[in-house]
Amino acid sequence: MPQQILDQYEVEVIPLSVYIDSETYEDNVTITPLVVIEKMKKAASFRQRRSLQ
Repeated sequence: MPQQILDQYEVEVIPLSVYIDSETYEDNVTITPLVVIEKMKKAASFRQRRSLQ
């Protein structure tokens, strides 16, 4: 969703944690969606993990 809409409606986005080859990334914080896709293509293993902190 565009940042302008998120700001306009005061929507808070909670990043998804993505675990790829022993590394954990926060979607749109420490890794971009395009990089996630590229890493997933090359990864031996990956999984999505949700955590409420």
